Amino acid sequence: DKLVFTGTATENNAGMALREITATLTVSDESTGKELPDSIQVTIKGDSENHWTTDGGLSCVYDDEAHTNVWTFVPSLCGEDYQKIMAVTEGLMYLYNVKIKVTGTSALSYEMSRSVHIDTTKPVVQITSVSPLVSGKDYFGEDSEYKDYTFINSSITIRGSINEVNLENVTYDVRASVDLDADLSDAKYSVLEEIKDFYEKQGVENAIDGELGRISTLNKDIRTNLITDYFIATKKIAKDQPIKARIIFRAIDSVGNVGEYNSNESNGDKDFYIYQETNRPKITLGNADLSYKDGDSIKSLFVDAGGKNNLSYEHNLFGITNNNKLSLSFTDDDSLVEYEIYIAKDGEEFKKDENGKEIPSYTATPNKTSVSINYILPEKEGVYKVKILARDFIRSATNTDESEPYDINVILYCGRLWCPNYQSF
Repeated sequence: DKLVFTGTATENNAGMALREITATLTVSDESTGKELPDSIQVTIKGDSENHWTTDGGLSCVYDDEAHTNVWTFVPSLCGEDYQKIMAVTEGLMYLYNVKIKVTGTSALSYEMSRSVHIDTTKPVVQITSVSPLVSGKDYFGEDSEYKDYTFINSSITIRGSINEVNLENVTYDVRASVDLDADLSDAKYSVLEEIKDFYEKQGVENAIDGELGRISTLNKDIRTNLITDYFIATKKIAKDQPIKARIIFRAIDSVGNVGEYNSNESNGDKDFYIYQETNRPKITLGNADLSYKDGDSIKSLFVDAGGKNNLSYEHNLFGITNNNKLSLSFTDDDSLVEYEIYIAKDGEEFKKDENGKEIPSYTATPNKTSVSINYILPEKEGVYKVKILARDFIRSATNTDESEPYDINVILYCGRLWCPNYQSF
């Protein structure tokens, strides 16, 4: 719509003047080389005093100082004829062929042609993956209010591609809200500029700046914890509060065509939810109950009203030779790096080293996103407490992770009742 052709036309023969200018526009599809059936042709006429008529997008004025006619041709002002062309060229690479023909008083004419490449194709932005992701159903359970949510946390990687011959720049926007029902298609939820300003004031450069440059392959890491920290600092939200979020990628070509891709398109049209809590490894017990947190309460369940062992009770009850393994599974969205198991008799402390640090009875470094084990329990009857920790990094004195260790502490008691009476514990 902004394309304008302009030029000059001069009659050099004395006593002669230009009487007619005709502009003809034909269009060819560059993908096939074929000329489109619709075209534009407009003609204007001049008089002996160089006054010109106007027809659609073609006009002309006489420059007295330069002694020449200055004509202007704007195809988009040619009404219905232009609309017919636009209807079939939208989204194509095509060629404008413009021919200007001028005719003088003597009926002699001269013509000149020019061709212009027109690009109306939008850049194609495609996201092929967002990772890691956490399923609300898998992490919180089928009965959770979050069961249909897809969570992201810490640093995520977004991969994709941009297909455009005349690419100029690629940018991204961040829209987010603590209102989990917010419609993030509304630009009012954009927080990019606020986040940029927030971290620039803290001296954190290019944390989330919205700029990607002229790229054809998308491989962007976005630190969602920076978004969380911004909301905590400026919106005063709780640390364990989820945030609804959408990342919008935009590519613009050299003539201003814009292609866009919203992150929710890669997730079944559902937005993501930033929730740093889901970065913690998840521990699942296959054959024990977490409801019992102290030795006395669990012992009371193993003894009936007459003071005898209630051998029909099954929760957290294990044998010393058979059914003597605690079934555990660990999962983490990026990688379960380390887990530890501590065990001690009820009422006693876990073993400690010379510095007073607790010593795990079992430790492993699987470096996998999921692992399952069967931990063999002690062979001596009694009530035991078990503590299980999982991390997505190796804990050390030099650890400089930006947030506190993602540990999960679980205490459970395993009652060993294969004994004559309660007092034997």
